[in-house]
Amino acid sequence: TAPGINPIQQNLSRFSPQFGVVVQPSQTLSLYATYGEGFRPNNGQAFNGSTFGPETSKAYELGAKFASADNRITATLALFQMDKTNVLTADPTNSGFVIAIGAARSKGFEVDIDAKLPSDFHLIVAYAYTDAYSLSTVLDPDFAKPILPGDPLINVPKNSFNTLLTKDFQLGGDRKVMLGAGLQYID
Repeated sequence: TAPGINPIQQNLSRFSPQFGVVVQPSQTLSLYATYGEGFRPNNGQAFNGSTFGPETSKAYELGAKFASADNRITATLALFQMDKTNVLTADPTNSGFVIAIGAARSKGFEVDIDAKLPSDFHLIVAYAYTDAYSLSTVLDPDFAKPILPGDPLINVPKNSFNTLLTKDFQLGGDRKVMLGAGLQYID
């Protein structure tokens, strides 16, 4: 601990349940649903010396997974929503301290495809759409302007896309080499 700084201790605990169910209507298709609660003690101290309660979250996900009969192609489609409360950020007027900005929600969907192609090619494609926004009314910690419920959160891309194509080569014996190229897009 640095001189002049008193360490703050908290003793926090909480039950964080996680539930899930999978139904397999056919050999190639699975449907699933999950629910989970998260709990993370918050680090940091407000300028007035107070500490913060833990960040909590609730997450829901519904999805479908497909696997071809030969397992050469798999795909997943997922719908999700996560709510967080007691989110902290840096205090813009008091360096070294934090402030609570309230609650936030992110929701959207993801699509993932993994395909083993002929001639030892392998293709992975993933796309996600995320709508992340405030559920609270707070002042923006950087510009002191109001953030209202429904306002988007910064640094959370709405669209992200990744793809990777690889090819395996045999070098003789048991040696294998994989070469590949990928593309990533984040808006």
